Amino acid sequence: MTPKEEALDLFEKYLTPNLVSPMYGVLSYQEAKTLIAAKYELKNKNMQKVIIKNESDLLIIDAMRLVEGVIKNGRISNNNKQYCYLSVYEIDGSEYHVTARSNKDSDTFLIYKSKKPFFE
Repeated sequence: MTPKEEALDLFEKYLTPNLVSPMYGVLSYQEAKTLIAAKYELKNKNMQKVIIKNESDLLIIDAMRLVEGVIKNGRISNNNKQYCYLSVYEIDGSEYHVTARSNKDSDTFLIYKSKKPFFE
């Protein structure tokens, strides 16, 4: 059993149906499991920083939620080494783009409001 599998196995044995996190509030079982797996992945890849550049008109908390959505989808670009290069979200009739870039020390996410719709 790999260390990640061991951590997830312990998690499943001792987690109550809902986990309360000071940062995220009440998490469902699956949300908590995803969060722990993501933290484990970052720790083992020596990624220490997530940089969010919000160049949109969104509040930072909303920008963070978009980034959270990208992170939850996992590393699906560049042979599963990077988060999705471009994620598109529609909020209140406006389109927002989240781009992701990785280097050896951090993942950087740029959020901006699209001037031209990606999907027409």
